Amino acid sequence: MLTPEQQAILHGRKASSNLTAYWSDDGGFPLIPFAFYDGYSGPHLKIQRHADDCRSFIGMVSTTGQDFYISEDCENQHGELLHLLGYAIGFWPEETRSDRNHYVQINNDNVLATVVDNFPLNSDNNYSVPFDYCSIMFHHERAFTNNGGITIATLDPLYQGVLGQRSQMSHMDKLLANTMYQCADKLLSKCSLGSDPCSNSGYLDKSCSCICPDGTSGTYCDTVTSAYNAHNCFATIISTYAPNMANPDETKQAFY
Repeated sequence: MLTPEQQAILHGRKASSNLTAYWSDDGGFPLIPFAFYDGYSGPHLKIQRHADDCRSFIGMVSTTGQDFYISEDCENQHGELLHLLGYAIGFWPEETRSDRNHYVQINNDNVLATVVDNFPLNSDNNYSVPFDYCSIMFHHERAFTNNGGITIATLDPLYQGVLGQRSQMSHMDKLLANTMYQCADKLLSKCSLGSDPCSNSGYLDKSCSCICPDGTSGTYCDTVTSAYNAHNCFATIISTYAPNMANPDETKQAFY
């Protein structure tokens, strides 16, 4: 349940007022099992003011509500809040995926000594979702830098400038959420389908249509016309805003 102060934090700022729309609905189908309204007793986020940090637990840690902190520094950073909500539904930073060494190199010499553990190589299930340079869960190329140098270097140099985009969730972010929460399985009966018909990383929406990634077309995303996002990540040039985030602790909290 949100107090009046918590409601003001969530709804009183332009950047945060639309977050539920971004993370709770994709074509009308829910992606996030948290509630943001009074009177709800199930799993939900309890929006709290924090003096210094924006932070969230990674995934659901309580069946009766868990703290989600927003500071004045980030409450108007719409993309950063989307990134933070990614943690809440169970996402880890993209650069910590188990297959990350095929796509990026972590330059540990450029990383602050106090937060060198911020780049673990996780063995968590990637759910067969392709690695995505355009993920909103990627940190900026100079995140946690100790000298202004690059800490996350892409093996494909054409993607170096797009890391840390905060424009919107990528297609693969949405696919991961749908896969983690078995959304397609829940839609098969409604759509009178025996199996998921979407191919090439497409996913079903509530209208029983396949949502296809960039570079694919066709009813079932079965025609590949170009590489996914082809190095542009929504044609967005990311800002230089790249705070040195604090270290997630043993309670699985992550900071923006």
